[in-house]
Amino acid sequence: MSLLSQTFMPDNITPDNIANGRMRRKTLIKMRWLAICGQIAALAVAHFSFNLQMNLVAPACVILTSVIFNSVAVSRLRGRPYLHNKGATFALGFDTLQLSALLFVTGGFTNPFIVLMLAPITIAATVLSGRSVFVLLTLTLICYCAMFFAMPLPWPVPQQFSPLFLGGSAAAVYISGAFLVLYVRRVAREARRLSEALNASRLALEYEQKISAFGALAAAVAHELGSPLSTIAIISSELAHSLKTTPLNEDIELLQSQIDRCRAILSDFSKHNVLSDQSFDTLPLRDYVLHVLEPYRRGNAVIEIIADGTGIEPSWPLSPGLMHGIGNILHNACQFAKSVVRITMQWQDNAVKLRIEDDGPGFSDELLPRLGTPYIKESTNGMGLGLFIAKTLLERSGATVTFANRPKNDVSGGAQITLSWPFAPT
Repeated sequence: MSLLSQTFMPDNITPDNIANGRMRRKTLIKMRWLAICGQIAALAVAHFSFNLQMNLVAPACVILTSVIFNSVAVSRLRGRPYLHNKGATFALGFDTLQLSALLFVTGGFTNPFIVLMLAPITIAATVLSGRSVFVLLTLTLICYCAMFFAMPLPWPVPQQFSPLFLGGSAAAVYISGAFLVLYVRRVAREARRLSEALNASRLALEYEQKISAFGALAAAVAHELGSPLSTIAIISSELAHSLKTTPLNEDIELLQSQIDRCRAILSDFSKHNVLSDQSFDTLPLRDYVLHVLEPYRRGNAVIEIIADGTGIEPSWPLSPGLMHGIGNILHNACQFAKSVVRITMQWQDNAVKLRIEDDGPGFSDELLPRLGTPYIKESTNGMGLGLFIAKTLLERSGATVTFANRPKNDVSGGAQITLSWPFAPT
């Protein structure tokens, strides 16, 4: 799960800043149109049904301002599906000021709809950053303070509200607002954490399914290659007998040795699942690297092995998957090296780092960021799956695989692949 989190989740996503999200433009605009319709309906009911003979000019101007603002937003934000943190904060701030102005000219604290002022900061608490929520909460509190000087409503029967009642109403609104912001923000954060956990679980399940499918495919390929390889072996034996006294005899012997090697590899695939978690025999780290390197020590490249560790030299399991992953990287290094392949081993306690370098052409700058993904290859040979398979097997053992080129000041140049295990590989 930790590997998948590092692979599929951005590094800057944390529970504290994951709320730096965005709001859908259509949602915000529709909410404002709904609020405008509700405000008009409330004024109409109060004036015509409850006979509150208020001056409708000021409330109408406030509502008209919201209509103009929303109409401009519809045209200016066309083609932008989302409002990010700053834009959403500005929009909700306008809604707070518009609603405060409407309440100011319609009774203030004596207006039953005063509780609607909590709506913008509640919405902000679910999706915006902590700084934006703090700004909107401060703006809302300032607007609440202004309600002490609000224009009174023309009640049919004169009403008198004591300063104690108005102060208590203000305190209740303040406390309710703070509680709503903290509670909604906490619930939203927990919901996001749960969503991320479910997403990580889904990715883990997909990853394991792909690994299982890969193991089944490897077994099928090993089985299917057995028949043609046997045919090639028979033909090569007949050729070796016929061309025994010709200059082609050495090439035929090399061909037979490679056929034997293919048979050994297919036999290992058949006997063991390269992706299993079974425990195998172990070897000391240096002997382990030499054992894996042996099939690839061909050509003119000189192998340099540097061991630098503290404490007891670790022993590694002879896991086919782990050996195949390291062997593939060593094979590439020996294949592309001009004269030297350097293997540096470092260990401390259970942490191990292997750095494999060669003095070949190195990785191209265009492909370097994408190495380790399927069908990415440096040459015209092969399918570009070697490094992908090796990286997958090594990461399954707990390794971190890093592809790079040797430093520019190194005149020999070449590729550099670093394998790091923070703990004993499995």
